[in-house]
Amino acid sequence: MMAGGGVNRYQPTGGPSAPGQLTPFFSAKANFTMAATKSRGRPEYEPTDEEREKVRVLKASSSMTNEAISEALGISVPTLRKYFSADLEVGAAKVTAEIIMARYNSAKAGNVAAQNKFLEMAGALPPRPHSQPKAAKLGKKEILDEEAQVSRASPGWGDVLQ
Repeated sequence: MMAGGGVNRYQPTGGPSAPGQLTPFFSAKANFTMAATKSRGRPEYEPTDEEREKVRVLKASSSMTNEAISEALGISVPTLRKYFSADLEVGAAKVTAEIIMARYNSAKAGNVAAQNKFLEMAGALPPRPHSQPKAAKLGKKEILDEEAQVSRASPGWGDVLQ
């Protein structure tokens, strides 16, 4: 210890140097290895499985851009590309395959709607025609207004009397 409470990093050594000469207690090599083990700055980003699934699902919806996906995750676009490149490339195909497998498993379990939809996707059944929307039912006032419009347009008694 030095006077004043400080630590003396230099100790006298007797070795190849002159007697009484001070040499550093830590060698330059020891200082280098200590500096190499210290981490500086922010820790490296590590994506979670939940984030990977989120990227795949968001990419499967064709309306999401890489900028929108990175914003949803709270990361930059370069970070998204670096850590999620595989998920961005094949994300839509994986999500589609998972949905098809879920529908298939549901159909195997006895869900008739899933069976029909799976067969429709496979091309074994023709797609169901969409039903036309029903015309709005007219009330009494609307019916009377419509009849009045028709009666004004038709010649009626006025032409007969002339």
